[in-house]
Amino acid sequence: MEKRKSFTRYMKTIFFIVISVGLFQQSAAAYEFKALSVPGYSKTWLMIKSESAPITSITKIRLHLHGWTQDPVSGKPFNDLFDFSWRDASIMPSDLDMKTLIEGYGMQREVDAFIDTAILVPISRGHCDQYPELMNDFDITFSKVISAFGFNSVFVRLDHVSAHSGGGEYLSRLITSNPRSSFFQQLKKATFYDAIYSESAKKRLSQWLNEVVPSPSRSLEVINVPNGSPSVFGASLFDSVKASETKKTVAIDSTTVRCREKIHQAGNSLQIIEENHKPTLLDHWTLVKALWLFTCNPDPKRTPSSKKNSR
Repeated sequence: MEKRKSFTRYMKTIFFIVISVGLFQQSAAAYEFKALSVPGYSKTWLMIKSESAPITSITKIRLHLHGWTQDPVSGKPFNDLFDFSWRDASIMPSDLDMKTLIEGYGMQREVDAFIDTAILVPISRGHCDQYPELMNDFDITFSKVISAFGFNSVFVRLDHVSAHSGGGEYLSRLITSNPRSSFFQQLKKATFYDAIYSESAKKRLSQWLNEVVPSPSRSLEVINVPNGSPSVFGASLFDSVKASETKKTVAIDSTTVRCREKIHQAGNSLQIIEENHKPTLLDHWTLVKALWLFTCNPDPKRTPSSKKNSR
């Protein structure tokens, strides 16, 4: 009898492993990625898209600047649950390294949910040491990236930009650069994940909100860990907008977030999003994964699903 029970437990374990592997393979097969280098940026560009979407069918691009990933001297990741070890910065990261970055932050869920969208990430080592290169001539570099990956340059557009941590400094510069990049002229949405660390960055975002643009208006989302430096700068930015405030609380997995919104007199919207759970469950890294898909959703009043659709 005991042998029979042991055999039954053994078969259940095998069944669970087989099912788990199958689910993992299905999940992994939902997206594909490619990495390459182009003149104008000394490190790698990473492209993520749905496995079922031909590259020429992509019409929307999200540009994401990540934060501080590896120690600039040793190349060790600051958080190995999200970032990979990159000891020799002259070598392109491996596919496994790229998957660590993509799935650690949950980026693949966006292209699974919105198959007309691709994500582009310029990879940087250490303290965003390569991102100043993007300021040299972004139009030329980004045009080369679009061409190298094989996008249809006639139909594809930069739809959404986002930054995490130290990437926010350079994203705030890019979207307010003078002269303005043609890719950013029609930009309608920017998301900053715990990414405003200076008064100058805050002022640049205030400038972006102040600009009157043709309809539809711009949307700026500022997502912070409560009580940190980005939270302080975010609150200051929010207070500077002289408009009435609306609030809502939204359930996100195991926690809730509070969304505060003001509509600027220029017609652009500013949302400050912070966790409403005490004690907080999300930190500087986990808030990105928890809210990545939420910030893609055109209707933030509901919890995002994984249903494939177009924005």
